[in-house]
Amino acid sequence: MYKPFLFLFLSIFLIGQSSCTKKHDLEGFLKGLSNVSIEEIDSLEGYQSCYKIMLRQKVDHFGTDTSTFLQKIYLSHFDVSKPTVIVTEGYSANKNYLTELAKLLDANQIIVEHRYFNDSRPQEIDWKYLNIKQAAEDHHIITSLFKEFYDGKWLSTGISKGGQTCLYYKYFYPNDVDVTVPYVAPINFSKEEPRVFNFLNTVGSDSCRQKVFEFQKLLLKHRSEIMPLFEQYAKDNGMTFKMGTKAAFEYCVLEFSFAFWQWGDLSCNEIPKLADDINSVFQAFEKVGFSFFSEEGTEPIRPFYYQALTEIGFYTYDIEPFGDLIQEVKDPNFNFTLPEGVDTSYNYQSMRAVNDFLQTKGNHIIFIYGEYDPWSASAVQLIPDQTNALKMVKAGGNHKTRIKSFDQAEKEMIYGKLEEWLGIKIE
Repeated sequence: MYKPFLFLFLSIFLIGQSSCTKKHDLEGFLKGLSNVSIEEIDSLEGYQSCYKIMLRQKVDHFGTDTSTFLQKIYLSHFDVSKPTVIVTEGYSANKNYLTELAKLLDANQIIVEHRYFNDSRPQEIDWKYLNIKQAAEDHHIITSLFKEFYDGKWLSTGISKGGQTCLYYKYFYPNDVDVTVPYVAPINFSKEEPRVFNFLNTVGSDSCRQKVFEFQKLLLKHRSEIMPLFEQYAKDNGMTFKMGTKAAFEYCVLEFSFAFWQWGDLSCNEIPKLADDINSVFQAFEKVGFSFFSEEGTEPIRPFYYQALTEIGFYTYDIEPFGDLIQEVKDPNFNFTLPEGVDTSYNYQSMRAVNDFLQTKGNHIIFIYGEYDPWSASAVQLIPDQTNALKMVKAGGNHKTRIKSFDQAEKEMIYGKLEEWLGIKIE
């Protein structure tokens, strides 16, 4: 009568022992690594263990400079035989979190903070080492390191600049991972990407675009009433502007159309037509956010601006349609985001080379885009029959577009590619 109970007890014991053994194996592996510091942190739901790891990397992987920095990594361990997703953050990684792909695949996950951001900054900032080749080497070193422990399939993924980053990683190391899934990732060809202008002139419906434009003009025409609200908002939220509040106000007005389509936080029907209720006008204006141009908003992402203005590209604004309503910003650009004296010469070759690779050799990639996202203006344009890549564009989607955003038939297309390339079944 005790045999069934004994069998059940032993089964539970062995399962527990197996889980502990795997965890201890990982701990032993991590403790055996050189040039790292390890801190166990609260585990994400469903994971056996999670760690914050600081890995010492070279600032310059390819030269004689001996400077190093500590790069922050969040490791979430599920099972040694499961797939592993490396998340190439394009910015800071302020906390551990579960990505869509890792959840979908029951995968181990490694989040990598981008070099020069937040806790992953060298003591001395030498901007010339902040480029896509150095960052790709960071990711190659990390993947190679953890491949010694995880023996399942590997994927890389990232969102926005993080999506760009995993494409650059794919370009330099095409065989490091089995599948690459970039979300809303542009490939820009200049520091002021001209394709954005045409996109903003054609996106959505004629009536909605006109509403956006008329609202921008309304803001400029009523600046004397809106500026006090803008200045008070900046004061209340601790924002200061290097170019002054008058110019910052105009920059925010110019940004409105890009932000409106990028984020979808305001519908066309919510855009005020008249200035009879100036508070309602300001509330609609406020939804695009103002910190983008503040010193406080710029500081944490200054490395992004450096990369945008020297290698990965950005955009600017067309002020001509506004005529003399624009009084302060005569030559809109983002040079104000960098310290004086920083060389912002643009490398036109990098993105062309990446784009050529993606169009001719970029296999096992699933590109995710939103139709209304202005960053889709410079989305990768696939050449038929050149690669097996899949490009998915969510109708009416914005910069928040994810796999879950698509309808079931479209999701099945994505799942089908993942199953084919990874050799697994998605439940």
